[in-house]
Amino acid sequence: INNIQAKMKQIINFLVFVCEHNYFSLQDITVEVIELWKESLSHLAITSFSRYTNTVALFMEYYNANIEEVFSKEHFSALNCVDYKCLRAVKEENKTPNIPAKFFDDMLSTAIKVMEDIEEPSFYRGLSAMLVIETQTGLRTGELFALEKGCVKPLSIFNGEIAYYL
Repeated sequence: INNIQAKMKQIINFLVFVCEHNYFSLQDITVEVIELWKESLSHLAITSFSRYTNTVALFMEYYNANIEEVFSKEHFSALNCVDYKCLRAVKEENKTPNIPAKFFDDMLSTAIKVMEDIEEPSFYRGLSAMLVIETQTGLRTGELFALEKGCVKPLSIFNGEIAYYL
């Protein structure tokens, strides 16, 4: 939902910008106003700039395919202006480094011990169980809280063994 809201806000911001420049119909949007809009975003980081232009391009594609074909190749070319090698380099540079493998192994081992120890308070056992599940499934805490009882299902895999899935 957050992603949908963010994309809708980006599209609305684009349409507000277009209206502020006296274009009141999608059919009237020119490549020039797209260029002006992109200039207004020049203060953004390349990742944000790319997200904005990509969202507007997807909106235009959807509009062309499902409502009325009003956007030309020139409109899309005006939006396709991101240096993807640079974008990839920025994303790599901004990645959070992995924690050291020894620390991760020790943390997981301790979490499993606490989770299985019936003498530990249930609060700490629950936190430990959450940590184990998150490290093994890739789920985030919010997604984990959204799970319901009985959502783990067995599945017979190709060699006859049973695997479990959410």
